[in-house]
Amino acid sequence: MAWLWGAAASGSLTIEGREVVQETLIADGGFAYVYRGREVRTGEPLAIRRALLQDSEAHQAARLELSLLRRLPHHLHVVRFLGGEILEGGSGAASSKTQAVSLFELCTGGTLFSRLDSVVDKAHENAGLPAEKCVCPCLPEEEVLAVLGAGAGALAHLHHHRMIHYDVKSENLMLGADGLWKLGDFGSASERTFDFSGAPRKLVLEAEEFVHGRCTSIYRAPEVADVHLRWPIGPKADVFALGCVLYACLAGVHPFPMDSLLANIQARFHLPAAAETAYSADVIRWLHGSLRRAPEERPAAAVIAAEVAEFVSTGRVTSREPAKEDEAPPSVEPEWVADFSHMPPVAGHEADAEALSIAAATDKAVADTTASVTVDVPAELEQGPTAEAAPTLDTSEGDVPDEGTHPLPNQSSMGLTRPALQSESKWKSEVRVSSSAAQPTQGKPARARRSFPCFCASVRTRD
Repeated sequence: MAWLWGAAASGSLTIEGREVVQETLIADGGFAYVYRGREVRTGEPLAIRRALLQDSEAHQAARLELSLLRRLPHHLHVVRFLGGEILEGGSGAASSKTQAVSLFELCTGGTLFSRLDSVVDKAHENAGLPAEKCVCPCLPEEEVLAVLGAGAGALAHLHHHRMIHYDVKSENLMLGADGLWKLGDFGSASERTFDFSGAPRKLVLEAEEFVHGRCTSIYRAPEVADVHLRWPIGPKADVFALGCVLYACLAGVHPFPMDSLLANIQARFHLPAAAETAYSADVIRWLHGSLRRAPEERPAAAVIAAEVAEFVSTGRVTSREPAKEDEAPPSVEPEWVADFSHMPPVAGHEADAEALSIAAATDKAVADTTASVTVDVPAELEQGPTAEAAPTLDTSEGDVPDEGTHPLPNQSSMGLTRPALQSESKWKSEVRVSSSAAQPTQGKPARARRSFPCFCASVRTRD
């Protein structure tokens, strides 16, 4: 990268009328380098980001980034943008490449990634833990709240101005000279979102190329990791990535392994018990909420920011709705059970086919009957059992109901085969069905099932 070092040797450059002096290299990645610098007129320290534009696509992306940064209002938790230009290559060897040069406030406190790395290394050194072992608790809760509040506040600001960051991670959260955490590096930011309702496959593939080229793999939300889920991609992808950052602050490791794409798609993670007990219940709730698999179930960044601010000031959150994991899911009964009695028998299973046929005929007869079902209960049982005449269980075969009888739908013996019905009841009772419901007795006894009338040709049954 001689062109970058050559530019450093030249001493100074002018960006949007601001003359700056480029000093030492402080970070690099890909085709971008960040230098420490200062403004000549005021002496203010600043960061100079220089990126090599290799082709027309990179050139267009740089112009879009500068356009977004110029129209984004200042926010305390967003690294302040001071100006930027695209410098076309000149004739000299040091300036023969087209480059995008941007000026930002200098965050002297380093990145969250370096902060976590130092804490984890120190803990491993003191305890003799392996490098991949989690550290719980990792950061103090006060610092965790500062990171979460800053990240959520910055994202809420971006989303309010219809901008998606698409690359939220610990490396892009920096501690400013004012002691506040700030979100930076908008090289992946975009106004584009995706809704795949009725979209052709071509659009899905285009979206996959777009988001995978921006989002760091281990921070990808399920809808980003697998666009073929056809879930909407937008602000909630940033919220999921912020949840990954929060997990690292609590446990010192990432929630999803680097070598497992499936982990991100399924959004399944395990938080060590030590972290569960070391932090407040609301912190754990924000973690689980932001890492929900379905994007519509994750809270908005603005909601998290407001709740964190309330928690920091009052020590509790009073405005939140009950967390979904605390709500009991509604009881849902299956609408129907598939019935295969009309299918041709499979060779070698004729007996089973015959039993299914008898079962279907029995259900249809009960559904069609209009006669009332009566139960004869002995008079002495209406008064309840007594010590003198205690009921006994009669297991003789003569009490087993024949194929012409059918149990009441509300009996506790529902779902048992007829030979087992008699042994499950301690009270003698008789169920009589009108003669029109009588069925042939030959064949294997069929399973007793509840039958529900249906207005279609198929038979719908419910266990």
